[in-house]
Amino acid sequence: MIKFIFLLLYLACDYGAVMVRVSHLETWLKTLAFFLLYSLLAASLLALAQLRAAWLRVPLALIFAAAAAVQIGYQKATGVPLDYEQSVDLYLSLTAYQAALDHFTGATVLGFLLGSLLFLALALPPWRQGLGMGRALILPVFSFCLLTGIIYQRAGTGAQGTPPGYALLSHVLLYSGQDHQGAGSFRNNPLPPPKPARAPEDVVLIVDESVGAHYLDLTRPDGVRSGLLQPPPSLRVFNYGHAAAISGCSVYSNYLLRFGGTQQNYTTASFRWPSIWAYAHKAGFRTVYLDGQTGNGALQNMMQPSERQQIDEFISINTYPIYARDPQLADIIARYSRNGRRDFIYVNKVGAHFPILNKYPSDRAYYRPAPVRNSVQDIWQSFSNPEATSWTAQEWARYRNGYRNALAWSVGGFFDRLLNQLARQQTVILYTSDHGLDLRERATPGIDTHCRPQATGMEQGIVPLVVITPQHRPGLHWAPAQAQNHDRATVFRVFPTLLLLGYDRAAVRAHYGRPLDEVPVDRFARIRRFNGLRGQKPDLVDIDLQQMVAPPVSDYQRPPPT
Repeated sequence: MIKFIFLLLYLACDYGAVMVRVSHLETWLKTLAFFLLYSLLAASLLALAQLRAAWLRVPLALIFAAAAAVQIGYQKATGVPLDYEQSVDLYLSLTAYQAALDHFTGATVLGFLLGSLLFLALALPPWRQGLGMGRALILPVFSFCLLTGIIYQRAGTGAQGTPPGYALLSHVLLYSGQDHQGAGSFRNNPLPPPKPARAPEDVVLIVDESVGAHYLDLTRPDGVRSGLLQPPPSLRVFNYGHAAAISGCSVYSNYLLRFGGTQQNYTTASFRWPSIWAYAHKAGFRTVYLDGQTGNGALQNMMQPSERQQIDEFISINTYPIYARDPQLADIIARYSRNGRRDFIYVNKVGAHFPILNKYPSDRAYYRPAPVRNSVQDIWQSFSNPEATSWTAQEWARYRNGYRNALAWSVGGFFDRLLNQLARQQTVILYTSDHGLDLRERATPGIDTHCRPQATGMEQGIVPLVVITPQHRPGLHWAPAQAQNHDRATVFRVFPTLLLLGYDRAAVRAHYGRPLDEVPVDRFARIRRFNGLRGQKPDLVDIDLQQMVAPPVSDYQRPPPT
């Protein structure tokens, strides 16, 4: 009987999630359907516990317990149910597992303990004679297929409140059934051969991290200095103002910046068509990847080994302090601009990702009052931080000032250092960010900074978008369409803009959409859920700049020096 007590304790510990799910159900019929599903899943665990064959019962117990531990740990750390999108996020963010474990130790331990309860409930010998395989497995198999079908029909949701472990296993099954291997195979090339190479020049795509355009002087006079409004005389800067990010999450924005696609066909483009590295190679460029975020050549943002093979030079700068990496990236870009070779360079900057207090030197805290180092405000502030709901208005103001200090250093200081070294070089630069942040400028709980499909703050989808070119350079003409694109462009259009530097315009437009030197026609929107199951319509979130909340100037005591 002890194993049944373990099972009841395991189910009882998730009582709160069940009550939350029930509170969201609108009719008695939906409530009845949920309790029937819950009872079916709970009875399935009981049937597994009675499986007589130990060689199968114990491995199944281990699988269910591990899935339950992960799901419970995630839900306790984030305060939200684990749906399909979050499960894929977890898998694609494995490189950050150590940092997550360090911060969410309590949630991890709780998940392990409850997972252990489930393991004991299932793995211990069955009561009396137990059940044969046929009788023990028919109900679990049926209920698991039923839940998986519900999740599929509801676009990855629908499992909230069910016994933990089932949902994650369903997500694994659904994800494994998708066509993910196509991303690295480059089977189909929709474009004709590139044009003959022009004079030596470099093309640089700089992708910042967690930089919201609404915090910069690119969009408002009181914004943080970007270093882009007064370039050297030999350079021209085309500022597109507020741009719509591809996604609210780093992984998917970076992935689609490397594989392209429009708001309607990005699934086809990202899993069937060539990467930007392949296109750059065919156009005569040497490919370079500069990574300031990870280290030791680790692959991130869904990069696969087959994609890595198309990068000629892969440079990770993890030997410097985090706040010193962006300045080093500026120097490396400048050195490549002087090598007399045609390089395509993709840069992942450090930017202003949480935790923010290690993103700028302590003597550059111009915006005050700033967060106190080693204080509770330097926590793992992110989409998964329930602690932030208890912050006062003053604590949030301090945190936003810390974010401003990070931007002043990693954006303003970066471009001050870079542009002065490019004065006489033929280098074309496109600059944007993966996503912005919702830092409780509006009346939101403040824990949905980014990467949460449920988040309501539009600010996580607002990013800068800038093109920097030599003053006297034949080729593309940015100025005529800049006015129509200002506060209207989307980052989806960066990829076709890059392709114009070597490929036919009409073919590029037909497959990848309009570049940034043409009038916009796409929706001013970002993707909500990148990992929608195949065959589902693209899930887009429109951005209305009229509803945007500006960063409060009252946060800081005086403007920083210029």
